[in-house]
Amino acid sequence: MKSVLILFIIALNYQLCFASQEQRQISLKVFENLKFDKPEFKELTENYVVKNFIQNILQSYENVVKLTVSEETKALEAIKATTKQGQTDTTCTNYLKKLIDNSVSLSGFAYRNCLSDAYESAQGEVRKVQGTDVDLRVLRAFRSHNIFDRPAEIMIELGIINLPSFPIINNPENDFVLFEKTITGVTEEYKKCNEHFSSFYTQQISLISSDMKQIC
Repeated sequence: MKSVLILFIIALNYQLCFASQEQRQISLKVFENLKFDKPEFKELTENYVVKNFIQNILQSYENVVKLTVSEETKALEAIKATTKQGQTDTTCTNYLKKLIDNSVSLSGFAYRNCLSDAYESAQGEVRKVQGTDVDLRVLRAFRSHNIFDRPAEIMIELGIINLPSFPIINNPENDFVLFEKTITGVTEEYKKCNEHFSSFYTQQISLISSDMKQIC
């Protein structure tokens, strides 16, 4: 009976690990259908400032997601290699895996908050020059869910919304130049926010795996 229970626990741990890695691949696939070089996006050039803003935000988001997943993969592979050599306590390494998974999830909340702040700032600037909100539905889909915990939900939301529209901002040239400069500033602040949390969480993940021998 004891051996059956042990086998069940091993199988459960394997399934959880497999599901986690599979979910990471879904997180990466979220961005595949949002490439602005696709034909359906090439026509959306009425307002290049807003289009570039969305494109830059999504590119930065994709970059930190890829970096975080890459760091997680390296850490898990290091743990797996050491465990195979019989040099560590597997119960301990399972806790380390959970810590790594939690760190990735927490980074997802941080990235989501960075995007949410950029979204609100951009809408605020658009209201100043146009008096109404601009359609940022693509970004809005990312505000509701953690990219690492609920990537499928993001894909569903992106699948049921129409393509974004980028209306012309009908204001004097000076206002538009100021708007473009301000939106560029919002983008830069967003990138700094992403980079800050990406650096923090990837270092945390790296430290967990590098300290494995001392801990386990």
